[in-house]
Amino acid sequence: MDAPRFSGRKPETPIRLAHILSLVENYLVIVMFKEVPASKRSLYSRSKIFSVGINDAPYKVILRKNGKKFRCPAYVVWSNMIKRCYSTLCQEKNKTYSDCTVCDEWLLFSNFKKWIDGKEIEGNQLDKDLIEPGNRVYCPEKCLMISGSLNKFLIKYHSKESNLPTGVIFQKDAGMFRSRFCHSGKTEHLGYFKTQEEARSVYAKRKAEEFRKKAALNPSVSKYLISFAVELEKESELLNIGV
Repeated sequence: MDAPRFSGRKPETPIRLAHILSLVENYLVIVMFKEVPASKRSLYSRSKIFSVGINDAPYKVILRKNGKKFRCPAYVVWSNMIKRCYSTLCQEKNKTYSDCTVCDEWLLFSNFKKWIDGKEIEGNQLDKDLIEPGNRVYCPEKCLMISGSLNKFLIKYHSKESNLPTGVIFQKDAGMFRSRFCHSGKTEHLGYFKTQEEARSVYAKRKAEEFRKKAALNPSVSKYLISFAVELEKESELLNIGV
């Protein structure tokens, strides 16, 4: 029997296994977490989260079992939200949250928990700008729980050249503007153009197409995704007229 041939690439099995184990662990944290009543001493000793968030849960939000920690899923989402808005270190690393805040109602954990109870947490993330693009305040009227992949897609990837619009870079060796669309961990080349307006127009049209695809796959938030698509389509048309 011939010896098996290898392409020289490292086997992907360990990476996939690690990913699967991570998913299983996250699932177990959500399934196995139980609301164990907190002692009076524990309740009184709690301090504010980043000086603003108040954990008023009558139960322990962190359980320890067999050397492992199990955190209340709702508390994890809530505390991460507080951290993004009020942690100096977090904002230094990610300046997009530098002017974000949390509404007074949600500074109290119990209020946030009432909102998130019944919503799917596993695999989803808290989003604040799908309902209202550019929104800077986390509040019940403007937030949704959406899939991590969709949330990542909504992030605007700005060009390193600040004077150019998203999706456009200047290719020095070609002496032209390049349009590119980044999604699902890949970069899609859309072509070279004489002006940045042409390049942006093509990008806007392509992104609109993807928004419509996402809308079909996410019916619960389709109306918001379609509104993004319509906005981008209008922008693409206006840029074409101006060229």
